[in-house]
Amino acid sequence: MKQILQKMGMVGWQVQFTDMEKTLLSKPTMAMGIEVSGERVAVVGTCSECMSQHCWDQARTQSTKETVAKLVVKVVEKFVLKWRCPPRHLIIYRQGTSERTASDEIKAIEKAFAKREKTYSTLTHKKRKFKFKIRIAYVLVFKRHSTRFFLKQDHKRFSPFPGTYVSSKSKVSPAGTKREFYLVPSEAHPNQGTATPTKFAVVKDQIFSKGEEQMFEEQMFEEQMLANFTHRLCFMYGNWPGSVRVPSVLQYACKLCKLMKEFVRRDEVHDNLKSSECKVMHEGNMMFL
Repeated sequence: MKQILQKMGMVGWQVQFTDMEKTLLSKPTMAMGIEVSGERVAVVGTCSECMSQHCWDQARTQSTKETVAKLVVKVVEKFVLKWRCPPRHLIIYRQGTSERTASDEIKAIEKAFAKREKTYSTLTHKKRKFKFKIRIAYVLVFKRHSTRFFLKQDHKRFSPFPGTYVSSKSKVSPAGTKREFYLVPSEAHPNQGTATPTKFAVVKDQIFSKGEEQMFEEQMFEEQMLANFTHRLCFMYGNWPGSVRVPSVLQYACKLCKLMKEFVRRDEVHDNLKSSECKVMHEGNMMFL
């Protein structure tokens, strides 16, 4: 039943955020997942305060960074159509790419935001112009690696508990523009080894790091807040009752990309699949679940 509700664009379930995370969400915030597979690009973003409703878009691509930037702007515009304002914070999760490619995509996205200025009708039917001045946190996600962590107690080693967060205080890239952390989103299967952590590399951060507008004072607390927020998103995937290894928006983007690549032989989705009784969602139904 919950899956059917989410297919229709409704709220299947939601998680409870901490007070500090509610401070972040007090301003319009959007979590977004980007997946590129072959010639197909899929982008899924949240469009509700509880991070339980989504909007999405997909396309074929010959030039990845331009297509990614175009789809990101389209998904953000759907957020604007619902809330009558652009998101203040945009947290992007990207899987299966390098730091150099991510940097090119970030530049393309920022360039697209700088050019985009569109008039939307407000609830009072007045005209306002919104500039996409959005703070971006761009996070690379890696599931395939050999790093493992263990808890040691009384000369015995145990698998780490779900939600375990491991980070380094030092910068990991020569330019000092990236930091990494590991997160254990779910517990290990009984008698089948240790839990495999997911690796996250923050390429660009205008939200959780010290910069023009600091939200908090302590740097380590900011990094841990990003990890906690990411861990909560791992519980929002509609096809699984527990947590998955990556944030839900990225898992949705992977599923949408796979569906369009393997089973849909056309660029555009049929209107019957995009329509929904919930008009404010603007293609918010999750037909690919």
